[in-house]
Amino acid sequence: MTDARDVLDLAELSRLREALPADESSSLLAELIDVFLADTPVRIAAMRCAVGAGDAAALGEAAHALRGSSTYLGARGMAETCRALEGLAEGQSVADANRLIDRLDDEFRQVKAALEVQLAGDAR
Repeated sequence: MTDARDVLDLAELSRLREALPADESSSLLAELIDVFLADTPVRIAAMRCAVGAGDAAALGEAAHALRGSSTYLGARGMAETCRALEGLAEGQSVADANRLIDRLDDEFRQVKAALEVQLAGDAR
């Protein structure tokens, strides 16, 4: 199993936890993580559809949205891959995007596992 520190910026996650109201931080953080975990596969699928359609703008929009939420939760590798996808889209190209989307999908699986460990720790 990958160590959470390898895929998550735990300091960023801690800052987010501290920014939430103290009496609700665990439940609000859990809700944010749940939304991220549910939303990410949808965004990755949208990127794949955009590439299939040759729609660089749609690719860029999906990558941009996912980059924001990835950054917010400390998933730096995912955020950087999304930034690379945005760069392709800005150049009106979807060439090489599938390779980056595959990488993003792999990174998401690792981030998901690390976030689930964090949630389990918060539940104690």
